[in-house]
Amino acid sequence: MATSSILENVRLTSLNAASMFIDALEEAANTPEKSPSEYKYHIERDPEAIKRFVNNNLPKEQMLK
Repeated sequence: MATSSILENVRLTSLNAASMFIDALEEAANTPEKSPSEYKYHIERDPEAIKRFVNNNLPKEQMLK
C-alpha cells in the first residue's frame, strides 16, 4: 500500500509533533486540488514582446539589440 511506504520513515517522538503532523494532514486533505485546466498559460509569439521580456530580466551589458 502506498501510504504505508510513505509513512514508514515518519517518527513522531512527542505529542506536539504528532499534533502538528495531524494538523498538516488535515490541512492537506481540505486543500482543493487544481485540475490542469485551471492553469492558464500564455505563449508569447511576438518577437518584440519576447525581446522586451528578456531585456527586462538581463543585466544591461547582456541586453539584446
